[in-house]
Amino acid sequence: MNSVQTILAAFAISSTAFSAGPSLAAECDFQKPIGSCRGRITLDKIGGSKPSYSAEITVRSSAASCSKVEYYLDNTPHSTVLKNSSSAHESLFDAKPITRKNIQIERCTRYAEVPADAGRDSASGPEFFRGHWSGSAGILVFRGPVEVTIKSVSGNRASGFTYFPRDGSREEIVGTINGNALSYSYTNELGTMHITLTRNGPNSLGYRGVDDAAVITGSLTRR
Repeated sequence: MNSVQTILAAFAISSTAFSAGPSLAAECDFQKPIGSCRGRITLDKIGGSKPSYSAEITVRSSAASCSKVEYYLDNTPHSTVLKNSSSAHESLFDAKPITRKNIQIERCTRYAEVPADAGRDSASGPEFFRGHWSGSAGILVFRGPVEVTIKSVSGNRASGFTYFPRDGSREEIVGTINGNALSYSYTNELGTMHITLTRNGPNSLGYRGVDDAAVITGSLTRR
């Protein structure tokens, strides 16, 4: 058992990122769709064995930036948000071998760009991350609520805590801010989880957790 199982337990027992890139001259308004695009997925690598199989894929959009590709692995929905690029690498996991035939693109949506200084709140730089954020995250069909509170920002250092409402667990945050990303790790008796919070827009964050077994993704909104 590892730290991914701890997260999944918090999300599921009581009941999808991307890498940060350099900031460009425009932000994306993912609340304002402006049209469609063409999505494409390539299967780069497969692995695993019964009962846990994995695949590495590349998700591409015909839009140069500010788009989202939604797709299914069998009956499980996934999505990849592309902010300042037209492609991203993702990891998929399933209980049976993954082939390209198992992956079906649902839609590709383009979103509005706004000037870098328009529509932002007063926070800029590292101070952007300060405050209370909530949303959901998970893996495959196991998704649940997650809350992140950043109480202190000093230079490129941030501290606070993560709260998982489903089971009431809490993990302390001591992290480093690098551009549009806040990274931190936490360790318990089951292993270490590495978390990256990536700025997606004026009041939204991408949530990505990685350990030796899997990748957890989600999104958070400022409250």
